[in-house]
Amino acid sequence: MLYGFFFLGYVCLWVLFLLLLQVLGLGWPHRIEGMDMLLLSLATFRLTEVITEEKVARFIRAPFCEQVTTTKPDGTVVEEEVPIGKGFRRVAGELVLCPWCAGIWIATLLTFFWVLAPGMARMVLIVFGAAAGGLLFQIFVKLMDRKRKSLPED
Repeated sequence: MLYGFFFLGYVCLWVLFLLLLQVLGLGWPHRIEGMDMLLLSLATFRLTEVITEEKVARFIRAPFCEQVTTTKPDGTVVEEEVPIGKGFRRVAGELVLCPWCAGIWIATLLTFFWVLAPGMARMVLIVFGAAAGGLLFQIFVKLMDRKRKSLPED
């Protein structure tokens, strides 16, 4: 039932956005340039990671999640966040911890921002897109370094 509430909220967000476009006399974009699509994608990726995973955004997740420490069978101690409470609070916790779920909302809000204020939005998209690009390069370098270290020396 509560999942339906969040879905309904998402649909209402779209309806409000479309009404706002109508009231402002703005048209629906007929075309998205490749660079804007790339920036939207990268910014969505980075913002989703920040909100669902990073320590810096724990304050966003705190009302809906808690830190738990578990010990794995091999003795490794890991900290993870889990949803807390019941009802709305728990469902919100599941949403904010799920990169796939949160990513849809973030992509939607970034796209609305891009349609309503393209210049301002583009600056935000460039910042988070560059951060995503940097993160992807770091991952690539670490993977290459790991591969290089696993090769036998001549």
